[in-house]
Amino acid sequence: ESARPGDADFQALLQQSYDAALVTQESGVIADANARAQEFLGYSRDELRGSRLENVVSGWTPGLLQTVRQSLDNDRFVLLQAYCLRQDGTVFPAEIAIMRLHLAAGVFLCFFVRDITLRNEADKRLRATLADLARSNSDLEHFAYVVSHDLQEPLRKMTQFGELFRGTGEMDTLSDDARGYLSRILNSAAHMTALIQGVLALSRISTRAGTRERVSLDRTVGEVLADLELRLRDSGGRVEAGELPDLEAEPVQMRQLMQNLIGNALKFHKPGVPPCVRVYARPAEEAERDAVGEDAVAIVVEDDGIGFDPAQSDRIFNIFQRLHTRQEYEGTGIGLAVCRKIVERHGGRIRAESEPGRGARFVIVLPRTAEAEE
Repeated sequence: ESARPGDADFQALLQQSYDAALVTQESGVIADANARAQEFLGYSRDELRGSRLENVVSGWTPGLLQTVRQSLDNDRFVLLQAYCLRQDGTVFPAEIAIMRLHLAAGVFLCFFVRDITLRNEADKRLRATLADLARSNSDLEHFAYVVSHDLQEPLRKMTQFGELFRGTGEMDTLSDDARGYLSRILNSAAHMTALIQGVLALSRISTRAGTRERVSLDRTVGEVLADLELRLRDSGGRVEAGELPDLEAEPVQMRQLMQNLIGNALKFHKPGVPPCVRVYARPAEEAERDAVGEDAVAIVVEDDGIGFDPAQSDRIFNIFQRLHTRQEYEGTGIGLAVCRKIVERHGGRIRAESEPGRGARFVIVLPRTAEAEE
């Protein structure tokens, strides 16, 4: 008969365990089992006592037992997965935590066995759902790219022939209403072209991933300001840029991100008031580090413009969402959706803070070393 652990406190703990528990000698002979193990395995306590562990754990060998014992010399417990055998011949996947016990009756090993059938099935369903979602997103992005690309050709023809017609002497034969209609057609074609180009830009973020490299945001912002020179001159605005960090990122997308945010800040200024935009970095706050990672840094783009209702702070990042008409402020309603997509591809977060008439602040939290999107 096998030696049995007799520690009363241990026996009480063993029986109260939620998991099935088997106590064995270091040789692998089962010395005791709790009620949960009897329920799981279909054996009585007396049937389990004295039998060997390989009778209930599939693939258990003396060599594996030796490996576990050696691992327990360095660690408090060993965690492994295996298949367990019930008395009726059925098999179930199990997660087994193994501990070494020093009791009055000697040294024993305790195997805590948990049935993970439902967890494995849930993981399988989750993996299948994620795979379906990835395929669906890929198909949708490809569809958006193809459709947007193909739509540009008829628009180019509409614009080209409209401009050709406007350049002929036939314009003089048209009424004022007809000339107005032609002008509206050309303006609508130009707006539709801008919308398509925006959708293309959004789809390319996912379908045409660039190479990650070290990017100087100081240099990036400098290049953006050179591109915005005419807008700054026309509006009388200025951009104050503080020292910005280097990031591991896609250079083209970082430039697109800063171009959209600074351009927006200049565009939505108060009538008659030259815009002032500040771009600076600050250490990430605790909540921001929790969301992005310990190496996160926050980049802030803030302005003194017209601002917006804080209730709209999430909506403005949705594609085609505009808070103002095109007559008030030009644009397609895609730029901020592009910004969010770029930031999320780099493992970051973006949020907007504002109040009407008090400017807007966009906070971009990015890891200094960005991981590729799954």
